[in-house]
Parts: sequence; structure tokens; C-alpha cells
Amino acid sequence: MGKVLNSSIRMGIIGLVMSNQHKKFFDEFLDFEAKKGLFDLRVKQLNIWDHLRYKVYYDLLGSNVSKDQIRNPKKKLNHRRFLRLFFSIFSFLFFILFFLPRRNYDLMIIGDGASTNNNFDPIIDQYSNSNRILVFDISNKYSPYKKEKYADYININFLVLFRSLLKNILYFSKEEDGKFIEISKLLKLKFEVDFDSDSLKKDFIQRSYVDYLFYSIFLKRVKLKKILLCDNGSSKGIFDAAILHSVKVFDLQHAIVSGYNILYQYKKSISSKSIVKPSSILTFGSYWDDKFSLPVDRNPVGYPLFELKKSLSKGITTSEFTELKKEKTFLVISSMHSGKDLEKLVLDLATKLSDFHFIYKLRPNEYSFWKEVYSSDLISMKNIHVVDTDKYHLYDLFKISNYQIGINSTAILEGMAFGVKTFILQKGHYLAMTPLIESHYGSLISTAAEIIYNLEIEANKRPNYQDLFSDNSLQNIGRCLSLKI
Repeated sequence: MGKVLNSSIRMGIIGLVMSNQHKKFFDEFLDFEAKKGLFDLRVKQLNIWDHLRYKVYYDLLGSNVSKDQIRNPKKKLNHRRFLRLFFSIFSFLFFILFFLPRRNYDLMIIGDGASTNNNFDPIIDQYSNSNRILVFDISNKYSPYKKEKYADYININFLVLFRSLLKNILYFSKEEDGKFIEISKLLKLKFEVDFDSDSLKKDFIQRSYVDYLFYSIFLKRVKLKKILLCDNGSSKGIFDAAILHSVKVFDLQHAIVSGYNILYQYKKSISSKSIVKPSSILTFGSYWDDKFSLPVDRNPVGYPLFELKKSLSKGITTSEFTELKKEKTFLVISSMHSGKDLEKLVLDLATKLSDFHFIYKLRPNEYSFWKEVYSSDLISMKNIHVVDTDKYHLYDLFKISNYQIGINSTAILEGMAFGVKTFILQKGHYLAMTPLIESHYGSLISTAAEIIYNLEIEANKRPNYQDLFSDNSLQNIGRCLSLKI
């Protein structure tokens, strides 16, 4: 046991150095933007820095800390680009025809692709029969909303094309160009990384300004008072357009939030008027209230997608997993950012715990190429089972697992709510999990030896998920949005 602890201490020190680097960078970024007066800069009457900061932060994080370890080696095919172009043009023509007449709605839901769309499906199903709901979806894939006959579903994938085109042709005055040059110089001076001012301008247009123009025109034509969305870092243009037309925007929490989530964290010295923000945030539960520093109302409503998926989970009855003993089964939640670090840990752990089994759940966007980027050992080890299809519901895998290992994912949070003992690998973007670790919902580890040592310690106290996820989410959301049942 002494050798195990000594090894854990050494690796823990290495992990601590890396985590301190990440924390230091985060704190330096917040100090930098506050002291340099970046929130005072205006272009087209908009606070350009608050529109830029999310992407700038992660670009800097990638160059200063680490880049994604798991990437798709395959190049996008030209014929797919052509199909997307055709789809964008078709969706625009349909949009024009649909909105020639003026329309009234109780609620508009804005989906931003697969990562957020499924959060709205239970809400649409619950309230579209008794409320006029408009659904905007920007993805280029089939949406589940189409099955809801009471909601008006409009695909706005053409907005992707508009963003790409307009970033190269929109005009800015010399004075406005000077604001981007100023930001570029400040970033280079502080972080020693070249940020081309023209690239910053294009990012502003593509990620925010085109959306601001589009929704400013749209909201002027449609009678609407409430918008529901999941902010993924590119909703500032929508927020500004909504403010212009006195429309309230509700941001539905869809991911883990902590003091290290740049989207929701600002220095207290930053004026509330300088922050582009939603009207209200609908959180998973009361636990999350103090994890946001945004000066907006926060309402604990719950997590409708969690409730829906939990109710649909029937368990696994016929598969190779039925023979596994729950008390000796680990579920591994894959990570794109630090996937190689996680793989290395699991291979080491599977070797040392040969009588345990490890279900390695890949992310859907890894399914097609994982064998090209992961090692062959992940395939050859008999006690590692790679899940690279949607055959097994994640919640069913929670039910047959006693432990889970991951780095940073909402899926890990969901596993905690199933009472699965959780280990967080101290790599990559693990800092987002800090509040959950501090609240003893999981254990922070750096090595396989630390996990083995922790197996001998009393299991984590079963999480009170009513604290993490409020009950009756659909009713709570309906109340906050004043929707008719």
C-alpha cells in the first residue's frame, strides 16, 4: 500500500501543477478583461468584448494549456458541403414563405443543434397542445420536433450560410476597426499570442452580429414575449436583439456550471449593464444557484431531459453485460479533450483489476473513427467493453455499474444522481467538476493506484439528487414561462 500511496502522491503533485496552471490562466483572464476596460468598447452599439470573450478564452486555453487529444482524422467531403449549401438555401426559401404573414406566439424555442435540441423535446410535448409555440432549429439534420403537430417547426440552417458569407462583406468604419485592433494588441501584450484583428472582427460577425441582425428583424415582425434557449456560448446576438424588442430570454441550464465556466463568470467589478445576458436562468436545482455569477434571476426548475430518460430506462436484460457483477463494474464516460489520458488510466486500471469489468462509453461523435485514434489495447483487453453505438441507453449502463470514471460531462452528473460512485480524472477541463468534488459527490484522482486505494474506503454518500435536480421540472418550467397546461 505504501508504494501505491507514494505513486499517487507523485502523480497528484503533477496533476496539481497542471490544475494550478489552468486556474492561474482563468484568474488572469478575468483580471485582464476587467482592468483593461474591454467591456467599455462598443461597435455597432454592441459590447463587442462580451460577444468575443467566450471564443477568445477557449482559443487562448488551447494555446496556453492543452488542445483536444481526440480528433476525427477524416476530412469533410466536398459533396457534403454542397448538400449543406443546398439545404441552407432550401430552408431560407421555406422561411420566407412561412413568415410572409405576421404571426403571434406564446413562446419561441431556439435550438442550436444536437447538443441542445433534445433538452426541449419534453417541453414541446408537454405544452405545444395548449400554447402557440414556434421552434427554430439551426441543425442540418432531422429534428424530433417535427413529430409535434402542435408546434410550428422552422429550420433556420440558412443562418449558418449567412454567417459565413457576411463575415467577409459587412462594412465597419475606421473607428470601429480600431476597436478590434485595440483588443488584438492587448491580447498579444498580455498572453503573447497573435490575435489578428480581422479574425476577431469576423468572429464577432459570424458568432453574434449576423444573429443580432436576423433576430432584430424577425422580432419586429412577430408578436412574441418569451424565448427559451440553451446558451452554448454564441447567444449574445440573440440577447441583444431581444433587449431591443423587450422580449424576455430564458436560458435553460443544460450542462455543469462552476466557478470555472467562463460563460457565466465575471468579476464583480464589471457593471451589470456591460454584460450581455439573458433575462433569467432556469437551473437544474437549488444546488446550482451560487455557481453563476451573472447578475440575473435564477430559478431552480429541474432537468426535464433527465426525468424523461430516467422514466424510459428499462434496464439491460439481453447482452454481454448481463453476466457482469455490478459491484465489480466501472462505467467510463469518454472525453474528447483528454481522451488519451483517460484511456491510459483505464488500461492501467483494467490491468491491475483483472477481475473487474470496464464499460467504455464513447461519445456519439467518436463512433465512426475511434479505432483510428485509440490504441489497440482498448480492443484486445477482455475486461474492457467499448460501446460505440446507441444500442445501450446510458441510463441502463448506470444501473449495472457501481463506479464511473470521467473528466467533465453532464453524463457524469447524471450518473451521480443514480448513486454511482464517481472518480474524476484530474486532467483537461476537470475544473468544471470542482464544486461537485468539494460537495463529496465524487473523488478527484490522478492515477489508477488512487482509485484502487479509494475502493477500500467507504463508498460516497448517495447523492440527494433532488438538490442537484429539482423534481417536477416541466411544471416548474411552465410556471416560470407562464404557459397554459
